[in-house]
Amino acid sequence: MSRIKGMTREEAIKCLKTIQRRTPEWDDREDGLSYWDAIDMALSALRPVSREQVEKSWRGEWIGMTDDDGCTWQECSRCEHDLDSMEEAQNFCPACGAPMTDEAVDIRLKELEALKDDQT
Repeated sequence: MSRIKGMTREEAIKCLKTIQRRTPEWDDREDGLSYWDAIDMALSALRPVSREQVEKSWRGEWIGMTDDDGCTWQECSRCEHDLDSMEEAQNFCPACGAPMTDEAVDIRLKELEALKDDQT
């Protein structure tokens, strides 16, 4: 469990939610801004990255392509990098790094969590 100045991520989330509950008037400022929106943004940054977020943001897939001469290859759906027919499809696109399989998404999630834990 990571700590910043003695506070864990879970404790920070609890603290921010308490602030929201105890300060309902902060939601209606004259300038149209809301402290609650800022707190919501901070809360979303503190929550772990979900599988759905990774898949929506980065997931790619190998698309089978064939030209008029019958030559085949696979192309990354994210960056259009192509693998010729002799190359085996990989878990990650070698050009853009997009995860291409469920296993690759799991690997990317673990990497993101490790990065987040190192920063907190």
